[in-house]
Amino acid sequence: MRWIPVILPNGSLNVYAVLDGRTATLEWLQDQVGGYIETTPTCMSGLVMVVNEEGKLMGLPFNDTATDLARGLYESIVGNAVIMEVKGSELAPLELADLGKIAAFAASSNIRTRPMETEEDDE
Repeated sequence: MRWIPVILPNGSLNVYAVLDGRTATLEWLQDQVGGYIETTPTCMSGLVMVVNEEGKLMGLPFNDTATDLARGLYESIVGNAVIMEVKGSELAPLELADLGKIAAFAASSNIRTRPMETEEDDE
């Protein structure tokens, strides 16, 4: 099992469980951030945040926790921030150890684990 954490602007952390060998689709990532995506670095080696490319123009709320995770590498993060691992040219869900590191940045203890639904599950 691997994990995809999403840091919300209110400081809570949604965690999605992903079966080994699976990852997030472009559509799922866009749904999580509410639009077109871009990646931005984090202060943790090998991890990036997927955020809304036009979040500031859209007036999305400031995300203190995600901005802290960027630690000056990016001026400010707005809206939801999906944390992914960089594996070559691909984005992958996190291993449990990395999930623990991300959870330490969460501003609250509102962690909810949910199964990630995929198109294959609907068939």
